Amino acid sequence: MSYQAYLDTIKAKTGKTPDDFRVLAAEKRLTRYSEVMAWLKADYGLGHGHANVIAQILTKPDTSKVAPDDKIDQLFTGRKEQWRRPYDDCWQTFMNLAQMLASPPPVATSACFGAVRSLALCSHPANDWTLVSN
Repeated sequence: MSYQAYLDTIKAKTGKTPDDFRVLAAEKRLTRYSEVMAWLKADYGLGHGHANVIAQILTKPDTSKVAPDDKIDQLFTGRKEQWRRPYDDCWQTFMNLAQMLASPPPVATSACFGAVRSLALCSHPANDWTLVSN
């Protein structure tokens, strides 16, 4: 079930939107995830999955609205700020490599910078090359 499908089902069952639940939770002074979950299940008969969607929206409202570039900026704050330039240089090198090898275009190219800390996994149909770096 998609995220939007959960919201549509919740609206059909309760007649309320996430903003309606936000107002009601504020009136009840519910701020913790567990409190919101218990309230939604008890008062509105929502199952765990549906209650979870609303509880996540209410207790962590800004996490889904962060732009990808802002997430990178947030990652390199404080003590990690020193790693921003090496990250940018590495990313640019990777993009240059991908552009050089893009004829014919790669079947799959991915880069993950962050918690996993892998640089790249690439596969090219003509040369059958693979690049993996941790």
